[in-house]
Amino acid sequence: MGVTGVGPPDLEMTIADRLASARHARFVGRRGELALFDTALLASEAPFAVLFVHGPGGVGKTALLHAFTDRARAAGAHALLIDGRDIEPSPSGFRSRCDALLQREEARPVLLVDTYEMLDLVDPWLRHTLVPQLPADAIVVIASRKPPSKGWRGDPGWTDLMQVVPLANLPAEDARSYLETSGVVDSRYDEIVDITQGHPLALSLVVDVLAHRAEGTDLAPFHTPDVVRLLLEHFVEDLPTPDHRVALDTCALVRATTHRHLRATVGHNYVDGLFEWLRGLSFVREGPRGLFPHDLARDVLAADVRWRDPGRYRALMLTVLRIAGDEMRQAPVGAPPRQAVLDLLFTFRAHTKLNRYWNFNRLGEIRPEPVKSADRETVIRMVRDSDGPANAELAAFWFDRQPGAFRVNRDHRGAIETLVCWLSLTDARSSDVAADPAARAVLAYVADHHPPAASELVTVGRFACPTNELTQRQMLAALGVYECLRRAVSHPELTWDVLVVRHPEFWAPLLSNFGYERLVGSDVDIDEHPYALFAHDWRIIPGAFALVLEDRDWRRIRARLTPSTVELSRPEFEAAVRQALRDIHRPAALARNPLAGTALVKGAEPEAAGPVLAKVLADAAQTLTTYPRDEKLYRALDRTYFHPAPTQERAAELLGLPSSTYRRHLARGVARMITSLWDQHHGASQIGAQ
Repeated sequence: MGVTGVGPPDLEMTIADRLASARHARFVGRRGELALFDTALLASEAPFAVLFVHGPGGVGKTALLHAFTDRARAAGAHALLIDGRDIEPSPSGFRSRCDALLQREEARPVLLVDTYEMLDLVDPWLRHTLVPQLPADAIVVIASRKPPSKGWRGDPGWTDLMQVVPLANLPAEDARSYLETSGVVDSRYDEIVDITQGHPLALSLVVDVLAHRAEGTDLAPFHTPDVVRLLLEHFVEDLPTPDHRVALDTCALVRATTHRHLRATVGHNYVDGLFEWLRGLSFVREGPRGLFPHDLARDVLAADVRWRDPGRYRALMLTVLRIAGDEMRQAPVGAPPRQAVLDLLFTFRAHTKLNRYWNFNRLGEIRPEPVKSADRETVIRMVRDSDGPANAELAAFWFDRQPGAFRVNRDHRGAIETLVCWLSLTDARSSDVAADPAARAVLAYVADHHPPAASELVTVGRFACPTNELTQRQMLAALGVYECLRRAVSHPELTWDVLVVRHPEFWAPLLSNFGYERLVGSDVDIDEHPYALFAHDWRIIPGAFALVLEDRDWRRIRARLTPSTVELSRPEFEAAVRQALRDIHRPAALARNPLAGTALVKGAEPEAAGPVLAKVLADAAQTLTTYPRDEKLYRALDRTYFHPAPTQERAAELLGLPSSTYRRHLARGVARMITSLWDQHHGASQIGAQ
């Protein structure tokens, strides 16, 4: 495909039209695939009903579907291109976009579906229901990273009506044609083709790199199988301005970037040029909700900003979460916008430690709703299958008393796929609580640890299921976090929220990240299965979800309490001090420590609780230097926690002590700190109570 001539711009064209025209001009190759499509398009009876194109990321599937769309419309067909990212993965969501194609018109219907790997949930429905309902002369083109499922390949009918095309890299001749249309000097063709092996995304990135740097840029370092990553890293090193880098980082972290995101992250209102610059990049695509990079590019860019500039990464994440929070707060009470919640969940894509809890391709399938009375037996059966008969009886017990506590997510057929339940102990009768060992244990703990006022809400997460497979747990995690966000935004009176958790070793990292701490010694056995309790007091430690709430909301909630209202037993206090010492260089973890809710951290705002507690610990250790005979205890503490050596063996060596002596000094130093802090805590509590 040659270079298209450029004349004066059509004044009725939009910039999007001009970008589409430019991308069309740079499309090259795929002659066999185009000829196959043209044959079907021009025949009175197409040789196939479904053309299934599959290949790895970045191989050019999207560009090919856009070329198919252009050819279909030029031939007078009614062509509809749908991206799996932009559609609700349900029959109703899909049908709402395809109604016009289902109605017989003069024009031949052509349905093109990109990013089909994100629509696994509706694959059976599309194969059995939607496609068979299309007119007989319709053509369906599907592009996916994965080959056709067994449902397609195992059906004898589809064997004759489907053509499968695996898409590979461009041959050398076509790769050179692409470089020519992109304005690259011909002396570099062979080197670039050798580096990229004709991979379309890599080819376009080379062009972007050369466009931002001199033509003489040395490409030798890119001779590696990981060429896409290296090219992207090279690309971001020489962006026009710091604002361009912030814009690109924002695009990598946000589910779909809009002008609003850029205004918030770049810091000024003049972002039109940055938005158009992003839109023109070869690896950035445009959807109905905004701009987003190719998945391969997103992974590289998100990892790069997190490594390159952790401070800006945190600032960008906070800004993105705040925007999602704004959208939630602007919605009716109890009903945060689904897309805003999904946008927030998507930000965890860059959090490597939490990635196993999410299947980002299926986030769009989360549509929580209350249970119906007809769901009762299904709910009981699911709990029985997952957690045994005793829990099933308790589920039936609570379903009859608090049906509104149960929330479910359904598959495309309407069947319940996952369920969660958040009981209100505030609204439960004492006899109801007594009937459930888990609820009983929660209420006993709450009564002993910062009990709520009569008007404040205590909730218990129960009956989360199923959890037998990783895919089930991933959908359950998304449903649970969605519901937690919904309640956090809708219920400012929320105090204790306690989760009754099976498989705590799996869930602990996720829950800890959101400020839920395991209540040691409070496990409950039901049906011979141990259940751990993870608790969060929303009045004191906001946790990660505070990011979706206004700062003034937390000040208001926190102002209702005096620090003296948080009391710890001596064993709990000792355990909290030891944990705080281990977390002394992790402010976020310190903010979740029980000590952060005591009189030791009196008056500190939530965001300052960690640093304030760190100073309290440092001051307590420093008091040991008052007496010369105790300085050895301070030195052991300092080399272990405040200015730590790599290992305790190395700490003993640096202090010039035998290991046994070092450990004795350390144990005595920690004990002295605990006593000092305990006395300080009780003195401050008594002052606060006066």
